[in-house]
Formats: sequence, C-alpha cells, structure tokens
Amino acid sequence: MWTHTLYKTSLGIGLACALAMPLVPLVYRWLYPPVVPKIKPGVTGLLSFTVDTLTSMGDGIMVMVWLAGLGAVALLASVTGFSAAWIGHESLGAKWLSLLPVAMVAGMYGLLVAVGA
Repeated sequence: MWTHTLYKTSLGIGLACALAMPLVPLVYRWLYPPVVPKIKPGVTGLLSFTVDTLTSMGDGIMVMVWLAGLGAVALLASVTGFSAAWIGHESLGAKWLSLLPVAMVAGMYGLLVAVGA
C-alpha cells in the first residue's frame, strides 16, 4: 500500500518539475529583467561594460543551473516512482507511466540541443 502512495507522489513531483522547466527562463527574465549595457567613455566605461557583459553571462548560467536542478529532481522522482511501482507489483502501464518525467526531461534537453542554445 505504501508503494502505491510513493509511486503516485513521485509521479506528481516528477511531472511538476518536468512541466516547470520551460517556465524557468520566463520567470527568471521576469524577476531579473535584462539591462542593456551602456558604454561610457574612458576606462571606467569599459570596465562597466565588461562587468555588465559578465553579469549577462551569469544570468544564462543561472538559468541552466535551475534547469539542471529541476531535471535532476525529475529524474530522481521518476526512478523512485519506477522502483516503488516495481516493488509494489503495479501494472506494466504504471511502471511505464512513472518513466514519463524522465522522457519529458530528455525531450526538452534534446530540443535545447537541437536549437543550439
């Protein structure tokens, strides 16, 4: 009985994480709107432009870290759900359904690689 509850909970957590992944860039851009760097004359202007450029690169890195974290949680939840379905002698459909979050994450990363981001 506890395996069925664990399977359902893991499936819900995995699906929530996998469905939240495409929203990460939108939410990050909403929380931290991009700023267009302005180049000022002189050395201080060049240093300011360099810092702004590095900050923009850091924003991209943070989005990728969030995507990787959500993907890892979805993977862990999917493996946990599959194991619980296996131990609890759930149906074959339930076992395959528990692998859905991993398939969604793999599809999203595949799409990310395909568009060259």
